[in-house]
Amino acid sequence: MSDHDKLATYHFSLPVETWSEIFEYAIYVPNLVDTDDTDVRGAFVYPNSATPVVPSSLVGLCDPLQPTLNTRSSLALVCKAWHAITTPLLYRLLRIRSYQEMHALAKTFQSSRKQSRSLHLGTFVRHLRIESSVAFGAITALDPLFSCLTRLKILTLNLPYTTMHSRLLLGPLSHCKQTLRRLAISNLRDGILSGGRDGHSLVTVLNSLPHLRSMTICSEAGMMACPCLLPRLPELTFLGAFDCLCHYHHRDTPTFPSLRHLDIQLPVIRRGCITHLLKLQGHLLTSVFMNTFPICRFNTGPLHAACNLLKDHCPKLATLAIMVGPFEAYQHLMLDNFPAVTHFGLLSPRFERNEPERFYPWLAAMGAIPSIRVLRLMDRWISGSVHTAIGSGEESVRTHLKECHYRLEDYDGDTISF
Repeated sequence: MSDHDKLATYHFSLPVETWSEIFEYAIYVPNLVDTDDTDVRGAFVYPNSATPVVPSSLVGLCDPLQPTLNTRSSLALVCKAWHAITTPLLYRLLRIRSYQEMHALAKTFQSSRKQSRSLHLGTFVRHLRIESSVAFGAITALDPLFSCLTRLKILTLNLPYTTMHSRLLLGPLSHCKQTLRRLAISNLRDGILSGGRDGHSLVTVLNSLPHLRSMTICSEAGMMACPCLLPRLPELTFLGAFDCLCHYHHRDTPTFPSLRHLDIQLPVIRRGCITHLLKLQGHLLTSVFMNTFPICRFNTGPLHAACNLLKDHCPKLATLAIMVGPFEAYQHLMLDNFPAVTHFGLLSPRFERNEPERFYPWLAAMGAIPSIRVLRLMDRWISGSVHTAIGSGEESVRTHLKECHYRLEDYDGDTISF
């Protein structure tokens, strides 16, 4: 058997994920143009940047994003076997940042589909990110593009505010309604849940996605309708929701049958829909991530209120992750009233980066919670600072860890010995 035949055999015997990992390490050279240093774990983006928050794998809510492979097309030019192996990887995650890119992709995919209806370039796309305004100019390109994405599983729409209309979603999503598993939309227009004159609404869109498992929908204006109004999708296990004012009582409202993981985003705290959602679904929730930045930077009142809600309505909560700031502002926060929480995650906002010693008291505070078995440092910089301080024998951090009995994990989930 020739070397070419052997390589082709390996190609079909190894899953795409394995090849992705091989190429990820084989061709990564720091600081060179033809490499992609995408951080597969650095998925936290704060609400004020108009990007939905994707929780860490600690919470068990979603898989890490696949690295963008758009700078690695040179691999496909080595030989025919490498071309066959790398092409699916290059198109696995696509990021569209302009109308021109969208139009070009639509033409490329349609041309490829004419050559083969069963296996064309569009069938390789699993995750699509649209990060530009597509209000009106790109409507003509959206439907042809999505008609080729017959195996799309993840769709992220990070669009400028007021550009998202329901008609941009209904048509394109009809092509991938059987395969789509995760949907994230930022800056959704106010009132889209209730629909417009044409009767289209987000509810209509969601009802057409029977296999959706993860959904994050947010608006910078904090004016989204209550999540309790969303349809009860049978496979939905994760929901990311903003808090906003809600005047409804939601009596006799059915629970979401499979929803176990919740991402609470609190850019504007009004004690409305999040309260309703926790009262409705709290007895089934097992993990919660609370994104409280930036409102809790100087005012911890919303975080206190949210923790009390979790204590009162989430008896099965086993995993809790929160954003925190300097310990002195949070020292009266009652975190020891979660008897079922065994895994805790801490993420420190970026303004802390020049003063890690203000974070260290959190290590001792977590040690005072008897139920915690694992503490994950979910910020890469804080994780590295603690790791370095312990390795160098810094007394300030060792003092805070002296009475702790949990397993301390770094950003990647590896144990930090102390």
